[in-house]
Parts: sequence; structure tokens; C-alpha cells
Amino acid sequence: MERRQNERCPVCQGPTKQETDGEIRCRKSICSYNFRNIICPRCGAKGPEAHYDAKQALHFTCQDCQNRWSDS
Repeated sequence: MERRQNERCPVCQGPTKQETDGEIRCRKSICSYNFRNIICPRCGAKGPEAHYDAKQALHFTCQDCQNRWSDS
């Protein structure tokens, strides 16, 4: 199978993979497409930006109100 035939992420255009539940995910683990269903606790917007800190803890930043929170 050619690599170009695979679906591309609608956010970053990177390669995607299909999960066992049929959901499509971006292979870039911190791509906001993978977090499109996470809701900001402050403003209710979906799809925060994600990043890992030095201890590999996942943190989110809302693209609308700039609220920051962690996954834990």
C-alpha cells in the first residue's frame, strides 16, 4: 500500500491510524485532532492544544480563552 493513499489528519495533514473502535486518530500524539472531543472547563470550547511537560504529564491549552489545565 502506498503511503499517499492513507487518510491525512484534517488539522496537521500528518498520517492517521484507525483505532480498534473505528475512530481515526492522528499519529502525532499531541495533535489537537486527537483531543477534538475534550471540552475546556472554562468556556466550553472543544479541541484544546496539548503538550507534555518534562515529567511527561499531559497539559491542555484552550485555543479560545487560553485556559490551561492538566489531564490528571
